[in-house]
Amino acid sequence: MRSTRPGSDTCCEWETDVVFPIMGTEGRIQAQGPEDAVEEAVHAAIHEAVRLEGLWSRYSPVSEISIINAGATWLTASPETSALLREAALWRSITGGAFDIEYAGGIDLGGIGKGAAVDHMCGILRERGVRRAIVNLGTSSTGFVGEPPHPDGWHVGLRSPLDGSILRTLAVRGAVSTSGTGEQGGHVIDPRDGSRVEGLKSVTVVSQDGVAAEALSTALLVLGREAVPWLRERFCGFSAYFVEPK
Repeated sequence: MRSTRPGSDTCCEWETDVVFPIMGTEGRIQAQGPEDAVEEAVHAAIHEAVRLEGLWSRYSPVSEISIINAGATWLTASPETSALLREAALWRSITGGAFDIEYAGGIDLGGIGKGAAVDHMCGILRERGVRRAIVNLGTSSTGFVGEPPHPDGWHVGLRSPLDGSILRTLAVRGAVSTSGTGEQGGHVIDPRDGSRVEGLKSVTVVSQDGVAAEALSTALLVLGREAVPWLRERFCGFSAYFVEPK
């Protein structure tokens, strides 16, 4: 779905709002910028997300992750995959193993891939002249481009994982990620011992970029609220918001 109209700020700027399927969920880009740049930039950002999904999806037999999981020794991974694997190893160390992309059957980038894709997409929008944008991949990962429209930052609704209602509005500067167990419970596994994560319904983290926010939200869902001081000693650049079970 796409809608485009003249921007409200100046006569030479345009606003566009595009919804598209990606990574098993729904993506959305809301962008504002010069008329001759914004449409092309949004198209390029979506193309990049599709390209990264082709590299990282474990559901595609020809993705680099699937080839690595199949035990191939001949593959020279792309720069994007190599960089993300290095970042994942770093976050595993920072979180004491509470975030980990490795599982019994190989590697799964589902806990960090959307955040990385958001970072890439925001970079493309910036490079191509978009003045202001919000990039969402599902309900879990959000990134921003340009100056926020409010003096205190971008306004983001903290939603209930049970019914989607807005519990509070956050004023943020940085990327946002939410991890949760939702109604079904237990879809998050503690990688340290293989147990189901129960208790917290969701954790939302605001941090410097999408990768950091996604890794930290996943780790804190495992570790719990009480781990925040310990984790801040290891990485101080984040804020965390918790939704407890009723």
